[in-house]
Amino acid sequence: RERLQAVEAQDGQLRAYLLGPLGIIHLLAGDLTEARMEGERIQRVARKNHLPNAEGWGSYLEACAQLHAHQLESALNALVGAAAHRYALETRAAVDALAGLALIHQLMGRHERASDALGVLQAFAHETNDALTLSVAHSARARIALLRGDLPSALDWAQSLRETPLPMELFLWLEVPSITRARVLIAVGSEQSLAQATELLEELRKGSDALRLIGQTIEIAVLQVLVLERQGRTEEALTSLKETLALAVRRGWVRPFVEAGPAMLGILRRLDASGEEAIFVHQILDALERPVAAPTNQEVSIAEKTRARASQPLSCLDQQAVESLTNREIDVLELLAQRLQNKEIASRLCISPHTVNDHTRRIYDKLRVHGRRQAVKRAVELGLVDRGMSPA
Repeated sequence: RERLQAVEAQDGQLRAYLLGPLGIIHLLAGDLTEARMEGERIQRVARKNHLPNAEGWGSYLEACAQLHAHQLESALNALVGAAAHRYALETRAAVDALAGLALIHQLMGRHERASDALGVLQAFAHETNDALTLSVAHSARARIALLRGDLPSALDWAQSLRETPLPMELFLWLEVPSITRARVLIAVGSEQSLAQATELLEELRKGSDALRLIGQTIEIAVLQVLVLERQGRTEEALTSLKETLALAVRRGWVRPFVEAGPAMLGILRRLDASGEEAIFVHQILDALERPVAAPTNQEVSIAEKTRARASQPLSCLDQQAVESLTNREIDVLELLAQRLQNKEIASRLCISPHTVNDHTRRIYDKLRVHGRRQAVKRAVELGLVDRGMSPA
């Protein structure tokens, strides 16, 4: 802070790279409000001075803070910005931002978009040809599989992981393979797997406590509560939960409890909480009890907006074609109408060019056309795309 005060206001580059560590310090300490504010501040300075690396970091810090507070829409918007700067960011931060995108979409019940984000992550990881980056990508895929109830896929990955967790791997990252492995072991729920999870989490907890990584300590402590609960040690689980809530409540860490799912719901309901803790517990319970499988309002509005454009009744065959298009296919169709190339569409939607190709092929099949010009023309006829967007 002293250094920032001494820096001239016009020296935007130096200001941005001093603000960055300040935001990181807040996030490491688990102080979400301060981390978010510094992330926003970094972005303002970075945009003014055309610093894509700093802007990416600012978006990433803001997104992490919003995600941990379980403010998912805000986190998604910020993380899309970070992902857009993935080639300017350091590789580990870039891959973490992409993993975070997949996680947010999954937590919001947007399964298709989560899969798209995993596809971009996998493609980016292969581009780097880096073992750590690939490991994080595989870990993210296992975590999403677990959230979808696909334990066999997650377990296949966990059994193949033979890495020894290191304190430095924790830092402030959203996706940590050893923590995801602990999640899988808890989900298996056998006596052996729970013993393995206990040992792994204790090792990780020592590292996070020693380095005062408060956020990761909360993450790990939540999982330790789940282990105790699965082992039938209910009183110990409740005691551990009270200690974890004491760390989380003042800083507003909601997401680790919500991601823990129904198991956390059960134990929270048995907790005797009062005061500020009780308010915080109700906030977590509200998020846990809120259904996420249905399409979000945003996704529904896209469908309503595009499908309501038709100014005249459609034939039965045309109506079937319109209704068969997914929201993401309509997104792609609208961008095709804007004459964007596949790489540009991929960047705009944060998906891979390969995924864009898959979507366009399905669009052609459903609209019974050959090529993008015919697809856009047909979409105009069906009222899915504004007439002004049709290519000449």
